[in-house]
Formats: sequence, C-alpha cells, structure tokens
Amino acid sequence: MSAVEEWTCLDGKNLGSETVQILATKDWIYAAGEGEVARIDPRDGKEHARKRLSPSSRSAVTLATTANGQIIAGELGSVYGLDPLSLQQQWKNPLSGYGYQHITLLANGNDIYMGTNGYLATLDANDGGKIKKENGLKGYGKELISLALNADRSRLFLGTNGYLVSLRTDNLDIQWYAGLWTGVPHDDWSVEIALDEPRGQIYAGSNGCFSVVGLEGDKRFLTRLKFNAGHVTVASIPEKPMALVAIQERVQQRSIASMPPDVIWSGELSGIVVNRTDILHMNGRTFFHIQGQIWELTAENKLEARLQVKQHPDKRWKKMQFFPLPEQGKFLWGYDGYYGCVKLT
Repeated sequence: MSAVEEWTCLDGKNLGSETVQILATKDWIYAAGEGEVARIDPRDGKEHARKRLSPSSRSAVTLATTANGQIIAGELGSVYGLDPLSLQQQWKNPLSGYGYQHITLLANGNDIYMGTNGYLATLDANDGGKIKKENGLKGYGKELISLALNADRSRLFLGTNGYLVSLRTDNLDIQWYAGLWTGVPHDDWSVEIALDEPRGQIYAGSNGCFSVVGLEGDKRFLTRLKFNAGHVTVASIPEKPMALVAIQERVQQRSIASMPPDVIWSGELSGIVVNRTDILHMNGRTFFHIQGQIWELTAENKLEARLQVKQHPDKRWKKMQFFPLPEQGKFLWGYDGYYGCVKLT
C-alpha cells in the first residue's frame, strides 16, 4: 500500500502563511487562509474563483457549508455567507460583542454553530446569519474551541480551555462539563476531541493530557503523557477498539477495550521537538503529519514517509488540515498557505 500525490497547489498563488482550511462539497473544493477563500476544481486543483472577505483581511479563515449549499466563512470577529460559485458575499454578521478572536464553525443543516472567545452561538444561514441561540459557557471557553456533533445531531460536544462540554443542539443548554487536567500548570489550553459513539466514549487531548470521557460526562481515564507538555491530538479507530494519540513527535495506539487504555504501540516521527502532530484515520489506514511531512503507519506498525509538502523550518507549529474523502479513496490537505490531494493506492 502507498499514497501518491494526485495534485498540489505550490505555484505561488497561495493563501498566505496561515493554516489552510479545506472543505469539499459534491462539486467543488474550497480552501481558505489569510482572509481569502478560493473555489477549486477537484479534478486538477485549478483555482476558479477567489474572494477576500474584507480589504484588511489577513487572518485564518474557517469554513462550513449548509444544507442548501451556501459557503460559510468565519474570520476574526465576523461570519460571512458566500455564494458557492462566485464566492460573492450574501450576508455578514459582524458578531458585535463577541470580541475579535478565532472563529470555529460547524454546520447542522442550515444552522451554523459558531464558537469564539468563550461564546457559543447558533446562526441561521437562511436569515442573514442572525443569532438564534447563544451560550456564554459559564467562563469555560476562553481559548480555541473545537466542536463535534453526535450521529443523530441532538448533542453538541465542545472542547475549550481545558474543559469538555456537552450541550443540547436545540437550545444550547449545557448538560455536563468535565475538566481535562492533572494539576500541572497549563501551557496549552486548547482541547481536541474525537467521538467514538459505538463505544459510548469521547477522546480528548489537552495540555499534555489524554482523557477518555463517557458520553454522559463520566471521566473514565486521564493521564499525563509528558510533563508540562502542550498540544495533544486524538483520533478514534472505528473498526478496532483503539484510539490514536499524538504529542509533539510522539505517537501512540492505545487499546480502549478496557480501562485503563494500555499503550499497544508507540513511535516517534522525528528527532526534532515540534509543537504538534496531526492525525488522519481513513479507510482503515492511519496518517500523521509533522513539520510539513506526511507519514503512514503500516500494518506492521512501521512509520513510512509518504509525502513532503512545502516546509518552513521556522514554522514547525503549523497545523495541517486534513479533509477525508473515503468513498473516493483520497484525502485533501491544507498547510502553510498551500493545499493538495493524495490518492491511496
């Protein structure tokens, strides 16, 4: 098995030096970074349209799409509704009173969940992005917010500021919250989450810790992976009772068939200490990104390099955004202003 580069945008028409957010719809790919959104042909990666959200836009942009095909873009302090072809602005919500911070978006039909600066809100894309519901999260949310929906879309899980929070999607009422630290001072308050609904669990990584929390908020396991270390990335393996965990250059597979989740495999991607490693698990295969390079964990538990994308040694903290296309046997990536498509073979 291998993975080959199908196309890559490295031709100078990049999206700045921020993390690139990737979104695929039935007909198009959208990439966003440094205040711009581009519409891309999925066959060859050629750009067909580009939109700068505002004249002074230079910040990271997040993307979502509604049930009716509208493209939603979030950039510091504002959320935009864009036409899916021309990318022209159809509406803008300047989010008065929410502060000027990074925005996280998640679509649920034509409702958009928006998290920023300690707030969560539901926006109606059919009504100019007006806010329908909001929740101040009781002070839990101060840093980057991560969002995930359960399968029947009745519950929204939110990670931020060292907490995992469960809310009802109809009214954004908090059902429960769980702290994700062990008492060591925080140096990275962000929280990454991965749902494993068949096993009734959520995996969370925050501030050097890996946690397993039940869907009803019961903390089943919490361990510190590295003393006073930072960003932890997590993923579930649906076909096996296992979770993937990464902190800096270290990666692990942990059995979650019983508690505590024992380490069944551990490896290192690089001898260089970096801020973060990103994970993609798709079609039974596992990929890691570190410092501009994509690796695969083989069936023999060996790490093999698959693709080197544009690399800047002084930007080792940059996140690679993966977008899986499992039915096509492909995945998209966005990194440091550039993006591409990889085909599994």
